[in-house]
Amino acid sequence: MIQYVTTTQAADILKAAGFSTDRSTIWRWAQKHPALGVRLGSTTMFNRRTIESIADGVPIDQAASQ
Repeated sequence: MIQYVTTTQAADILKAAGFSTDRSTIWRWAQKHPALGVRLGSTTMFNRRTIESIADGVPIDQAASQ
């Protein structure tokens, strides 16, 4: 089952992995790479595995195409 996270949760996952980021950075990534997230009304949700793969060092553009 796919788990989705919000921009805040995605930022928390990345911060825990040592990235210096916040939810506005995640939102900008979603604007640049639309396949990275799923829009639900005014909210963008992200596949948790995708965010975790970015935290593991996969480039954003590659993670978005998974």
